[in-house]
Amino acid sequence: MIETTCNWENGLLLHSPTFPKTPAEYQLLIDSNDPSKLDNLLMERLDEAPQDIAFYLPAYRAFIRKQESNRASAFLDLQVESLKARHDLTAEIFLLLAVLGFWPECTYAREQLLNHLKAMYPDSPNCVLYTRHFKVLDNSSGGDKFRRLEQWLRYDEGRVVYMPAKGVARIKEANLKIGVVRLSLKNNEHMTLRIDEAERLAQPLRNDHFLARTIIDLDDLKQLSENDPGELLRLLFASIRREVTLNELREMLSAVVPDDQWNTWWAHARKDPRLIAGSGTKPKLEWNDSVSEGSAGLMATFMQASPGDKLAMLKKHAARSEALSVEMAMVLANEAKDALASDPSLALEIVLTVATSAQSNDIAMPCTAEDLLEGTDADTVIAGICDRAVRRKAIQIVVHSRSDWPPLYGALLKTETDTSTLKLLYESLHSGDYHDILGPVVEDSFLHPSGNPQFYLWLCKEIPKRPELHHYANRDFLHSLCGILDDASFKGHRSALRKLFNPGQAVDRAIETLDASNSRSLLDTLLRARELEDYVKDSIRQKFFTLFPELHETKQDFLFVTREALENKRIEFEKLITEDIPRNAREIQRTREYGDLRENFEYHEARRQQELLSSRAKTLHDELIATRPIEPDTVDTSKISIGTRFCLQPAPGTAAKPVILTILGPWDSDPANNILSYTSVAAATLLNAPGGSTVTFSGENYIVDDIEVWVSPQKKQTDTDR
Repeated sequence: MIETTCNWENGLLLHSPTFPKTPAEYQLLIDSNDPSKLDNLLMERLDEAPQDIAFYLPAYRAFIRKQESNRASAFLDLQVESLKARHDLTAEIFLLLAVLGFWPECTYAREQLLNHLKAMYPDSPNCVLYTRHFKVLDNSSGGDKFRRLEQWLRYDEGRVVYMPAKGVARIKEANLKIGVVRLSLKNNEHMTLRIDEAERLAQPLRNDHFLARTIIDLDDLKQLSENDPGELLRLLFASIRREVTLNELREMLSAVVPDDQWNTWWAHARKDPRLIAGSGTKPKLEWNDSVSEGSAGLMATFMQASPGDKLAMLKKHAARSEALSVEMAMVLANEAKDALASDPSLALEIVLTVATSAQSNDIAMPCTAEDLLEGTDADTVIAGICDRAVRRKAIQIVVHSRSDWPPLYGALLKTETDTSTLKLLYESLHSGDYHDILGPVVEDSFLHPSGNPQFYLWLCKEIPKRPELHHYANRDFLHSLCGILDDASFKGHRSALRKLFNPGQAVDRAIETLDASNSRSLLDTLLRARELEDYVKDSIRQKFFTLFPELHETKQDFLFVTREALENKRIEFEKLITEDIPRNAREIQRTREYGDLRENFEYHEARRQQELLSSRAKTLHDELIATRPIEPDTVDTSKISIGTRFCLQPAPGTAAKPVILTILGPWDSDPANNILSYTSVAAATLLNAPGGSTVTFSGENYIVDDIEVWVSPQKKQTDTDR
């Protein structure tokens, strides 16, 4: 038996089932020469289960194969009528499509399918045009033409569609000739999509769908959002029939609830007890039409959640109802009891969380927070608490319940990750003059930053503001920071690290402590850091030049190349700037319109290509600025120099053969043809050797002979032509 659903969102003909293989015994009956027995069986099946399409198809195939189309038509009429009587549209559609697959001449099937499509999309203005174009009533028409017809009916002019990350849009034009549809989005933005792109990126909507109504009757929805937020949510969830994240919900309601009113509106709307938020960092929102069903569903979700998610759900839904809050707290109290020995951090987190609920006095907890914090491992217990607000609460309890709290605070500084909690721990020790505890912890953090990256970054950000930390901003600090930029343990903190290089921050202060003797090496180290943007390096360079003007007196190194190579690079650079980069920029804009950038492969590939092209253009630009052509008139042929061609004759007593070499620039290097770059190691041993001198090349001794100016092949050809 085939079980499927057929609804407007999925389309009428766009999804076809797969049918099981025909049983061998049944196939034997179909192939037999006893039609009456098969007819009786088919009629019995019609009375019992006309929706069993898989049972009938082998018989229909056999009828057509034996050219018994009248017999097939008779049974098909009976089966379709039986399905209509049962209002089983899904089975009827699958039957008609399947029959057309092997019997395209079946006029009845084509007419029935077309009638269903017209009934499904009665508001499509171009239905007649599309029907003629795809020739669905021709004898050769199979199911594929009907699917193409429905595809265009779903994206016909006037249809409202929904695009994730773009919102609701209306189709303004459907151009069948070029296969595209033109959409009008909010803020007068327009987008053109191929029909296959539209099918992938834009979900067509019925006119009574909530999201379609945000265009068709927006004023009514706005009035409803003000008067009854709960009813507005009910209508939305009734249309989408699925869970959504808060961001999705806000996007869907963006036309109804303005951004500047969202927080106020949502604070009111979320109190509706029929709205249920799941657990996790990005909980899904769902809707239950009754309050009791909502609480029951919420409690069912709660029981399946992890302890951490249970705690989050208690805090979120404690005000929903007193009974629900008490029930959740009692479950958590039992979990705290079970965790006393195996996970005291969890037990403490539960105790402190339940203590803040309105019904905390009605819940018998297995122990107090003070009991769990009296042991020697109190710092470990606190560090194991997941919720940062609850950790702070535990830390504040320690300072009142234990006289030896300073060493515990020092230990917690090594593990804490929350900025505000780090500040609380640090200032408690600093203001209490516990420098014997605080000093070694801070010193260790600067010596071993990866031990607790969050504490190290917090200290670095505090350097300009706290006099007691000023002496840490020095030469060693800068060297360490350059190494940290590539440290895997700081992978998630690159942005915070870069901010330390902003004017007035820790790096600025450290540079000011340098002297001329170590400034050059540190400047080079900072400029080599791959994780720093060019504008940051420029700022650092200017800071060094201001403090140490002598660093600015640098010698310009030129790159010597032939005019031919220089011209080729210029052509490449011009093509990048005038053709490749603009064309790829247009590709980025085009693929950006595909929708959700998180899953838009074409967009990310275009962005990656743009980075490569821009990087190549910058490299060529910098090289072209520093490039100088090799001028033949200035080449010194008294010795091997850049732009010379010469012969190396084997030295007496060697078995080597003569070698003819040319020394040119790196862009002209061609070792396979004995053209060496003057920057190569092999050329470096030959440069400046005068004619007649002995040199070593490839492990053999040679005598330099016949030094002459290199002439390009193009110039040789020109001279020959003359």
